[in-house]
Amino acid sequence: MIEVGTDIVSVKRIRKSLDSQGERFEKRVFSDWEIQFCREYSDFAVRFAGRFAAKEAVIKILKDENPDVSMKEVEIRVTKTGRPEVLFLGKKTEIAVSISHCEEYATATAVREK
Repeated sequence: MIEVGTDIVSVKRIRKSLDSQGERFEKRVFSDWEIQFCREYSDFAVRFAGRFAAKEAVIKILKDENPDVSMKEVEIRVTKTGRPEVLFLGKKTEIAVSISHCEEYATATAVREK
């Protein structure tokens, strides 16, 4: 069986949350590693939006076995080659994720063979 999760988010919505809530929003949703990674880019809101969408896509896969999974428990890192990888509670998973973004939207798809 193949499990798939997908999500799309408005970069404007994430930018608004970053502007209005700042560090509180970042700390509630993202790991320290993700915050540092995203903040390295001049238009960091696009990067935060991509990770937000990826976390939502992954959560859609994990929900059946972990109904109370939170955004903070899912971390989206990158490998040495730049491919995103999923960590759940600090451990690597078998979930593959792809992230795409433009100025207006970020989207992600997560896939796992079960």
